[in-house]
Amino acid sequence: MKRVIADRYHDLYPSFRVYDMDRETYEITDFHQYRMYLPEVNRKRRAEWNLTYSFRDFYGFNKMDELAGEKLAQAYKARSRC
Repeated sequence: MKRVIADRYHDLYPSFRVYDMDRETYEITDFHQYRMYLPEVNRKRRAEWNLTYSFRDFYGFNKMDELAGEKLAQAYKARSRC
C-alpha cells in the first residue's frame, strides 16, 4: 500500500489527507483526514495533527470504489429531499 498526501484548508483549520493506494492496481482504497485545531495549538503552545476521520470507517464502506461513491451520492440526494 502506498500513501499520497494532499493538503488543504477547511474553515481556516489547516488539514491534509493521506490517501491509501493499492500498489498493483493504483486504486485508492481509503483516505484519512487530519486537522490541526488552531485554538488548541495556541492554548497548548504545541502543534498537533489529529485524525478527523477515515473515509471507509466514517461512511461504513468495506471498499472505496465507484459503487461506494454512488451509494454516498444517493444517500446525500435522498437526505436533501427531506
